[in-house]
Amino acid sequence: MTIYEPGTSATTLILLHGTGGSEHDLIPIAKFLAPDAARLAIGGRVRENDQARYFAHSADGGFDLTDAKRQATWLIGELTKLLTTYQRDPQHAMVLGYSNGANLAAYAMLHQAVPWQDAMLLHPVAISPQQPTRRLVNRRIWLTHGSGDPYSTKENFALLQTQFTQAFAAVATYSHRRGHALIKAELNATSRWLKTILEEDTK
Repeated sequence: MTIYEPGTSATTLILLHGTGGSEHDLIPIAKFLAPDAARLAIGGRVRENDQARYFAHSADGGFDLTDAKRQATWLIGELTKLLTTYQRDPQHAMVLGYSNGANLAAYAMLHQAVPWQDAMLLHPVAISPQQPTRRLVNRRIWLTHGSGDPYSTKENFALLQTQFTQAFAAVATYSHRRGHALIKAELNATSRWLKTILEEDTK
């Protein structure tokens, strides 16, 4: 359910996988992006069609926002305890989320107080059209998108950007012409963004 790997820097990457994945999935990517960072991976506890997720769909196939709120509260509580257990500073914690994991992280940041600072959200979807209820001043958000992604339209990606901007976060984006899968150029761009962020934190 959870994996913790200590690092040699103050940074902690919180890893949230995509639908059907597990807490192991993003560890190789986290090592590529920030080899010195600690890694804290937590699996989604919801199961649909025998696949692990972080929150459920509604009966009509849309997003179950009631469950998303409930699961976000659970995730925030679990991560708060885990960061304390491993003596990791939330001010140096950052989410690395993909797909369903990125979706819940985005929703949580926009509507609840979270125990992490910044986020790298790969192929996220705005699961709710409502305006943010949190102020994310001094939070830095990295969003990626594929124009051929069957799960996220260009309009939905723009909506998520707007929601974070309305919450006063500093938003940077990367788009490519491929689909929902992560590609090398995308990860390289993410690595460059993260390097800049970590260099800012050491000044």
